[in-house]
Amino acid sequence: MKYGKYEIKKVSVNDRMSEETTNFSLDLYVDGKKFAFVSNDGRGGCHRVHPYPPYNNVDIARVEAEMAADVFLVDSELEMFDTAVNTLLSLHEAAAIIKRMIKTKATFIDGNEVYTSGYNGRLPDEALFERIRSQHPGVTILNNMTVEASAIELVKADRRKYEAEYAAHANPVIPRP
Repeated sequence: MKYGKYEIKKVSVNDRMSEETTNFSLDLYVDGKKFAFVSNDGRGGCHRVHPYPPYNNVDIARVEAEMAADVFLVDSELEMFDTAVNTLLSLHEAAAIIKRMIKTKATFIDGNEVYTSGYNGRLPDEALFERIRSQHPGVTILNNMTVEASAIELVKADRRKYEAEYAAHANPVIPRP
């Protein structure tokens, strides 16, 4: 998945080995050049980053600062390089999901939720999209977007959903005895 000048390739995710964090390995490309091997063993903790020559740790710090300027790519002030890689992984996963979904169904986002609608045995068409728009004004229909743009919208919706759930449970009111 490519996002701006960043791209991840050779992505390997092992959900069975993921405990506290995602177990993965990938190659990070910056401006089309193989930049670093990034991995995490899935047991918590920071990603391991190994720059490919001629790059070094100074280059990693420079790229991290560049990534931090993008508020979608880095939505946290902690471990900004790791956060950016996590966003790229989320985009990669979202793109795979969207490619499967839009083949046979109209796929749309309403608020923080993703929905699908379709015909029996027919591919989604403009008439279906119009029906969805009339029934759900303001939705974002992913079928009419590029996979990359759809992935971004899916990740944004997922983040909004997580933030809403977190806000709902952040300060629970403890009843007095």
